Amino acid sequence: MQAILIKTNNEVIIGDFTFEQMRNQFKSGYAEAVKPKKLDRRFFMVIDDEGLLNGSPQNIVGCYLYETEKHGSPIVGDIFICADAGGDFGSLSNGDAQKLKKIADEVISNSAINGSTLNWKR
Repeated sequence: MQAILIKTNNEVIIGDFTFEQMRNQFKSGYAEAVKPKKLDRRFFMVIDDEGLLNGSPQNIVGCYLYETEKHGSPIVGDIFICADAGGDFGSLSNGDAQKLKKIADEVISNSAINGSTLNWKR
């Protein structure tokens, strides 16, 4: 399924990934789907379920999309963004993938310009 991988080193990759490949990207091997607050309900963010316990670094784009600045719960580790196919993981259209990549690239660019420190803690 087509999804976007956004790594903590700010690399943004559009690609075809299986759920197994997504899960293997995470240190814990456990994935969790969350709804990003700053995207419409058609999308999931797939995150490392135990990333905080593993000490994974914060993900700038994930934190931005999840509105971490409002509630203090950071998104850590690499993330995937995929379509919501009626509660299941679905493939992004090419248009959606390009739009989401542009958003991620803009967040990363703005963070670099503004010197974001990601000091969001509960």
